[in-house]
Amino acid sequence: MKFGLGKLSVLLSTLAVLGATSAALFAPQFRVRDVRAEGGRTERHSLATERAWESLRAHAMFAGAVRLIRVSPDRVAEDIVQNVPWIETVEVRRRLPSTLVLNIQEKVPLAFLQVGERMYALDSRGSVIEEVRPEDALGSQLPIVRNERPSEAVAPGTAVVSTAVMDLLHEVVVLLPDRLGVGVAALIIPAAGAEEVHVRTDEGWLLLLDAKRNLPDQLRVFEHVVAEALTSEDRKRLEYVDLRVAGKVFYRLR
Repeated sequence: MKFGLGKLSVLLSTLAVLGATSAALFAPQFRVRDVRAEGGRTERHSLATERAWESLRAHAMFAGAVRLIRVSPDRVAEDIVQNVPWIETVEVRRRLPSTLVLNIQEKVPLAFLQVGERMYALDSRGSVIEEVRPEDALGSQLPIVRNERPSEAVAPGTAVVSTAVMDLLHEVVVLLPDRLGVGVAALIIPAAGAEEVHVRTDEGWLLLLDAKRNLPDQLRVFEHVVAEALTSEDRKRLEYVDLRVAGKVFYRLR
């Protein structure tokens, strides 16, 4: 292949510019010297920036020399989300000459888990975000579910209930009072990871529900039992109604 002098000159000039640019970007002033966080609560920014530094050091080619141009924003973001339970998403941007910027979006609690006297915020996937003050949970309008096994360990990031259970918690506190006129006094799971929810009603009944099955269908069976199968005196003595088996219903009177 032949090149004219003009084309060769342009090629050499381009290579020279690229070489100079690369050399400049790898110069000491382009080392990462600062990691800044934006968004969310400012008092938590230090936790996110510390995790970002850990990620940078873990993937650095040379100890103590993290070049901004070699930072993978996606990898740093993934490390942060996986290791900081209260962060929903984070966008990582490079800002010349030497700064990494974290744009943080925090998780929003959608329910609370009560374990003994302690309270924990849960995200949309049923994982623990963090421990919260009991008065904050009680003062919210969100469902509070009690774990019947207070000895089970709970830590931020732990998945304690499934998304099906989360959906049922939000449905039952609306549908049970609206459709049947039955108030919800307490929501209970027998253990972490269980696919069922036990509902203590204002009447003192215990309603056992399967989170994997359609809730309106289960409530229709429950309504039939309360309205047609039991007398008014029976309802006063009703202890529980078990709807966890499809096509069957079990109940017991005191």
